[in-house]
Amino acid sequence: MPYEVLSRNGKIYSAIPTGLKARVFRSTDLGELQNSKGWIFHSSGKKEEWPLEGVMEREEELIFYGPALKGCPFRASLLTPERFSLILKVFLAMKDEKDWEGFYAPGWVFLGGAEERILLLPLKVMNFICHTSAEHLRQEFWYPYNSPGLSGERSMVFTSALLACLCLKSPHPYAPLEKDEGDRNEQLRRPPLLPPDLLIPGLAPESAALIKASLPPDKTGITLQRWLKEAESWKEKSPIRPLSPEEKESVKKKAAFENRKGVKGQNRRQFLRKKGSFYGILLLGLALFLTFVSIPVKKALEPPLTMGLSPLKVVELYYGCFDSLNQELMEDCAKGSIAKEDLRQVTNLFVTGRVRMGYEGQSGLISARQWLEEGRPALKQGVHVYGITGLNIKTLKDHRFKAEYAKWLPGATPEKNQKNSFPRGTRDSLPAEFQVVDILELKQERRGNWRIESIIRSSKPEK
Repeated sequence: MPYEVLSRNGKIYSAIPTGLKARVFRSTDLGELQNSKGWIFHSSGKKEEWPLEGVMEREEELIFYGPALKGCPFRASLLTPERFSLILKVFLAMKDEKDWEGFYAPGWVFLGGAEERILLLPLKVMNFICHTSAEHLRQEFWYPYNSPGLSGERSMVFTSALLACLCLKSPHPYAPLEKDEGDRNEQLRRPPLLPPDLLIPGLAPESAALIKASLPPDKTGITLQRWLKEAESWKEKSPIRPLSPEEKESVKKKAAFENRKGVKGQNRRQFLRKKGSFYGILLLGLALFLTFVSIPVKKALEPPLTMGLSPLKVVELYYGCFDSLNQELMEDCAKGSIAKEDLRQVTNLFVTGRVRMGYEGQSGLISARQWLEEGRPALKQGVHVYGITGLNIKTLKDHRFKAEYAKWLPGATPEKNQKNSFPRGTRDSLPAEFQVVDILELKQERRGNWRIESIIRSSKPEK
């Protein structure tokens, strides 16, 4: 555990054994790590520095050390409402700290004394240890307390709910954590198998609702201040009431049922996540077959959706299909041979999104316009960006138009020698932007509707 007492040159220090050989630190600025500071937080609100005083090697292991303090490294079994409340105060003090990456258990030390105190070891040092240490240590000290994809206060709210359960002496809500990274990330992004009132029998409805809304944090905006208020109330009165034998038996049966149901759903999601590509292709093939068999007969009997619209409006609708994924409207706007590549993209994304919606509850697709408006946030695993932005259409002569826009694809690389085409995306990669210029020519068909007869396209990746 990265905290122990060290005797050096006749003086006692508090040491941080890294568990890492000195050569591991050659790639980092050791001086910067040594100059970083820890902090002592008091329950009264007082905060004081804990500076590192030196670094040494012991049997090839690098050890940082600082002023001696008597304490006990964090363990879930040592959590009390008083210590939980103090941890929340530390969260509030550190929520805007740029070096904060999450809750790493060995970085917290409960200190003795007349009042409750916590030593938060230097963040830069503990971050480096966490990133560089063995996987089994991260499985013990990092993964059980942090949710992938969350940051800032929302990440701390998630951790607060986990610590709250452990403080109330319940099992970890997500135990056992999956070993596979993909399975574990999916597990932590979803609510636990058991709701709080079954995980902690007798838990007050208000406390159960707060935990449920924080695992993971919902859109109601649960804050650390709300959690601190809850923890402070637990210091006065436990949120758990005693249950009668009959109530205990009823909760036990409900928990067993919900656990069986949750495990089945979790196993199904894991299976589909790993084998989903294979079955997705099968479903996609079936869907495309049924689509292409039924559409020609139906469309031959119906007037096109563009009937009565001007050429300019037809062009605008055509580009709108990249966001709406409306392949039927796209076919009515342009001849199939002309729009073949665009139609293939839109149809594949539409059908794949429906398949994923069926077994994941989400399409896995976000429009480029929405993604840009939200400030280009980091994408969750399996989520892709697609669509066009910055569309500018100019009217030329003889029912011809010039369209300029940016095309966003799911992590693409250019494919050469393909006319009117865009590169295919690669899985789980950053979106790629292409600047595109189209020259479109429209003709009026016998039924009176206008339709795109040709598209001359040029595109280049945005650097």
